[in-house]
Amino acid sequence: MIIEAQYDNQKARMVASLYFSFLSKNKILISLSGTGYLYNNENVVIEKKTLLRNIYYDYIHESKATDTYSMTSSQINIDSVDDFDWRISSLLLMNSFFLTGHTDTLVLKKFDDNALLIENNQSPFTLCIFSKSL
Repeated sequence: MIIEAQYDNQKARMVASLYFSFLSKNKILISLSGTGYLYNNENVVIEKKTLLRNIYYDYIHESKATDTYSMTSSQINIDSVDDFDWRISSLLLMNSFFLTGHTDTLVLKKFDDNALLIENNQSPFTLCIFSKSL
């Protein structure tokens, strides 16, 4: 997935892969890996950061009609090569991707037999394709 953000005079971009899995006992795992970039006013890269983490969630299926889930991050495992700091995390990641105990509400819609569309209250943000052979 590619995410771009601009707030005040800060501009950032992230190119990342997302792995999504429903676990047992109302748990979800999201694994993120990728690279984040911070830019100056001339669109020159001034910082490059590595993202590599697993986020475990406790979830509540709020609405079957709208496929809405409340997901609270219960554990965040950050790899030693992950150097996303607070500034780039707050620009590019949902709060629950870097703040343990934070709750995000997401819509998880079955797209077809092998795909899941993940949306927040503003827009779709990723499409997960499931494969039987990994």
